[in-house]
Amino acid sequence: MWPVPGYTIARMTVIFSPNAPLEAEVPAVPAAGRLVRLYDELYRVLAHVDGRLMMAHLRTNVIYLVEEGAAGDLRLPPFSLWIDLTRSGHAKVMPMAEREDRSECHPRDVEAARISLQCDMLDAADIPLGTKCMEIWLHRHWTPDLVAMHGPHDSAHTLRRWRRMRNRGTQPRPSSPDPPD
Repeated sequence: MWPVPGYTIARMTVIFSPNAPLEAEVPAVPAAGRLVRLYDELYRVLAHVDGRLMMAHLRTNVIYLVEEGAAGDLRLPPFSLWIDLTRSGHAKVMPMAEREDRSECHPRDVEAARISLQCDMLDAADIPLGTKCMEIWLHRHWTPDLVAMHGPHDSAHTLRRWRRMRNRGTQPRPSSPDPPD
């Protein structure tokens, strides 16, 4: 019989016994794309990889790694670590209503997040690097909800440059210089 009691599969929570109190529930592993707060820092869950979570820091895009083994091996955190951190109160999944708080982000971080989202959408839809293809696809799929949240979509030429640089494994140069501190 599936699921086996006592195991957590993706986002599903399984209670150990029918009469168990709510404290006995296993915390769910966050789905890819969700925001999580880990030690008072915001991360985005990128993927589940072989029973581990791939999370990137929201502002710096640095992948969260934990040290495993005697040799100081750095690896993605396992689901079991997420469950332990959730139970101890050091980690939690952010509610959907509390999306990114853009007031604490630098304007270039917001712009980079918007461009990255558009590039991810185009990559997921297998849209080629042609500007006309991207313009047509974005015109159809950049919904009013996305416009309200992120503003109008960027130029297809900008997105083509970003996607080309991402495919090469290099960072696109910024469009404008850093503002003075």
